[in-house]
Amino acid sequence: DIKIISHSFSNFEFYISDQDILNKKNILLKSNKNNLLAWVFGGSQSKGEACGKNSSSWPKILDKRTNYKLINYAKHNVNTDFSTDLLISELEKKDKIPNTIFWSHKLNERSVISFGLKRNKEKIKYDFPNQKINKINYYLKSVNEGIKKKIVFYYFIDETILRIKQKIGINTKKIKSSKQSQKEYEIAIKNYKLNTVDAINISKKYGVKNFYLVSLFDNHNSDNYFFLKFDKTIKSLAANHNVFYIDTAKYLKKYNSENLFCDIMHKTKNGNKITAQIIQKFIKFNKNN
Repeated sequence: DIKIISHSFSNFEFYISDQDILNKKNILLKSNKNNLLAWVFGGSQSKGEACGKNSSSWPKILDKRTNYKLINYAKHNVNTDFSTDLLISELEKKDKIPNTIFWSHKLNERSVISFGLKRNKEKIKYDFPNQKINKINYYLKSVNEGIKKKIVFYYFIDETILRIKQKIGINTKKIKSSKQSQKEYEIAIKNYKLNTVDAINISKKYGVKNFYLVSLFDNHNSDNYFFLKFDKTIKSLAANHNVFYIDTAKYLKKYNSENLFCDIMHKTKNGNKITAQIIQKFIKFNKNN
């Protein structure tokens, strides 16, 4: 079952993965594992550089603060559907097997509510009821946020976008009221769980010793149903599959928490620096050799 995934058509960024590898019990490995090599997977919070050129990223800062050689596979706007296939693709090359993997997904897992299930579509068999509306709302919100950052006269542009919505017959009130249900959040989290279990299992088959489920602290209301349910799920995954769980928000109070974000989710250089410090201290006392 060969799968081709892409992240950027304009940059010719394609990856090929063999899904059948998940069903193989034994994989012939060469002695090419690098004990100092670590891979990072995640979305824009781990990709970094989202708050200006000097905002950096926590993987880049962690690389400088430790003996690890970190390769950052995090991408903007991706969830575990993409990252699981990318992980398989990179492991199959067998030319650079890491000792450690940091799996830092959360916020983008909700994107399946807008774009539908992909990797686990046949396993979950669920169609999100407001998918078309959610998809339009997602794109318009992305454009809206991008314009806010770059154009001084944002008010006039915002009004133009509103008129375009009305012109093409999009009910703006309906879009604003199309909140995700608990059922939709549960399906999104189930999709995350299935992907993460695959990622853990395939990593173990290739001899990866340290697998860290990383929950990055966010600039949001932690009482939201999605986040409460997600936190329970990630803790359960770590316990049931014998991997590490780093809840960075748990340690945040020990640091100066000023100027951590430039928007609702993306971190400033200070925010990324603190994230790297928290992860560094955790792995110092918890990693396997």
